[in-house]
Amino acid sequence: MSKILEIKNLDAGYDDNLVLKKINFQVHDTDFIGIIGPNGGGKTTLMKAVLGVIKPLHGKIVYHFPGKPNDFQKYIGYLPQQNLIDKKFPISVREVVLSGLTSQKPLIFRFSSADKKKADELLEKSGLGSISQNPVGELSGGQLQRVFLARAVISNPRLLILDEPSTYVDNRAEFELYETLKELNKNIAILLVSHDIGTISSYIKTIACVNGSLHYHPSNEINAEELNVYNCPIDIIAHGPVPHRVLQEHIKPK
Repeated sequence: MSKILEIKNLDAGYDDNLVLKKINFQVHDTDFIGIIGPNGGGKTTLMKAVLGVIKPLHGKIVYHFPGKPNDFQKYIGYLPQQNLIDKKFPISVREVVLSGLTSQKPLIFRFSSADKKKADELLEKSGLGSISQNPVGELSGGQLQRVFLARAVISNPRLLILDEPSTYVDNRAEFELYETLKELNKNIAILLVSHDIGTISSYIKTIACVNGSLHYHPSNEINAEELNVYNCPIDIIAHGPVPHRVLQEHIKPK
């Protein structure tokens, strides 16, 4: 098990708004980590820092990837929330998948025949080969998710980040996504941001609770008392004959 990412004493936020404080965290090449926590707790801010979208206010992130330190983005795949995707943009399904290679290309380039073949293979594997030339705006939520997952992995990343990937898809698409991620995790480390710990617990290996700070839980099983200790006020829903909440929401301390 090799270390691919280290976060050291990270403070992160926007302008004068400090969202995360003193984050220390490591990611290894076989990890499948569920990132959980309340809205506004800093989950997305943490992912933006890892992706290089925002710079640390204090501390640093060390990437153990080949090449120069500034090349780290080449080794990270990202699946954004669907509500952040502009479905009106005039681009085909195949072009969306190919765009996942742009970080590995020079400023002026053309996609090679090998690039196009790889995109087509990923789309065939995702069951979307027959609509590769269709406008991306025509796709359903589940289809769109599969396209952007293919885009995220076409560059052979060492780390895959997903931000609430199942929010706008039905149960079947959600199941297919997590089964795909389980297979991908054989070769790629995964960070999965989610509110639904009940669903993701069958797939993730460990849990990180984020609410201003970060507490790492080295298991995929967590109870209400542990979440309380970690200052991670989210709901655990018991999926049985009568689904019910087992953790009441509490206020983040100042």
